[in-house]
Amino acid sequence: LLPLSRQPQNDFRSSLSIGAAVFNRPDYKSVAGGAYEDVLWLGGPEMLSQLDHLEMAPPAKTSVAFEQGGYYVMRESWSEDTNYLLFDCGPHGTLNCGHAHADALSFELCANGRLKLVDPGTYSYTGDHEMRQWFRSSFAHNTVSIDDSSSSEPGDPFSWKNIAHCRASSWISCRRFDYVEGSHEGYQRLPDPVTHKRSILFLKNDYWIVRDQAVSRMPHKADVNFHFASGLAPSLRSSPGGPAFIREEDLEIHTFGNGHWKQENAWVSDCYGRKRQSVACVFSATIGPGQDVISFLLPGVECEIEETEATGGRAFRITRNNQHDILLFSDEGQIKTDRITSDFRLTWMRFLERELIEPSELVGINGSRVVYEGEAIAGFQSFVNFTTARQQNGNWRFES
Repeated sequence: LLPLSRQPQNDFRSSLSIGAAVFNRPDYKSVAGGAYEDVLWLGGPEMLSQLDHLEMAPPAKTSVAFEQGGYYVMRESWSEDTNYLLFDCGPHGTLNCGHAHADALSFELCANGRLKLVDPGTYSYTGDHEMRQWFRSSFAHNTVSIDDSSSSEPGDPFSWKNIAHCRASSWISCRRFDYVEGSHEGYQRLPDPVTHKRSILFLKNDYWIVRDQAVSRMPHKADVNFHFASGLAPSLRSSPGGPAFIREEDLEIHTFGNGHWKQENAWVSDCYGRKRQSVACVFSATIGPGQDVISFLLPGVECEIEETEATGGRAFRITRNNQHDILLFSDEGQIKTDRITSDFRLTWMRFLERELIEPSELVGINGSRVVYEGEAIAGFQSFVNFTTARQQNGNWRFES
């Protein structure tokens, strides 16, 4: 095999550059960043000239759902410093699923243009049985391991004893946010069967919120795994008056649940046959009836997050960039705080003052009504899938 260039094996920009020339795709050229020497070697001067004259244009879409494959892309833009998340809620594989991994409901994340949370790769099929089993386990992916087991149970190096089947129940993509929700029944094989549910809210140009739930009769041990790219050095930080959190330069992870953080040595394989040491941060918690785990993943500046008192759900206050946000989760039909009453399953509000005098923005998912200090902000005659609103000149402008 004769290499055409010295690009890393996991860098596909040269392939996109070739595709741009062959299919006359300005968006391919934009993502590739221009021409690569591979175009000259494969297509000659004529193809290179054709590519040089092709104007670059970013792809028309940012966030998109590939429903058949089960991949959901949350992206702000195509700039070099964008924030991006890829969520896996698709089939385990085909036939005997020999190349599959136990990555149900896992994700990858890029913050400010830098890859932070990664899929570890494959490393080796047959050379090292222990490493083969680890690399394809749930412990090696950015998902949840329950009762020290994987969502799918491996057999020999190319087969599985039990396979998890994912199901996406919601996908919403609009100007202000993306939202995805999915589940799998891979842990139904446990003595007390468990269905793992995960939802992700991406507030564009802000941050992500990941919620993990276990539908079961009894509490279970859950490990929420966060695998950092090789070369990164996340650290455990203390929070004044709040729980510990993880920071890696321009990314913070704050997780709330009945549990604690631990750091572990892990591995990342960016090409077959090679592995590099990395760090995994694991939030080990109890999950089950009435106990979920909620994680905030925040690119950029430092922030403060605290859980506040609420009836009928969970409430959080997020402070960053001189902005003060309130987040409410409700599973009982209605949630109430000292100022807010909402029947939306998820409610997010932004305030520009620390005293929470007047809200400036609203996001609601699956509900009909939000009341702030006795005044109805949102009031629909029936439940809506979602709504967003922004206050302008004293009036609320809604999108739904």
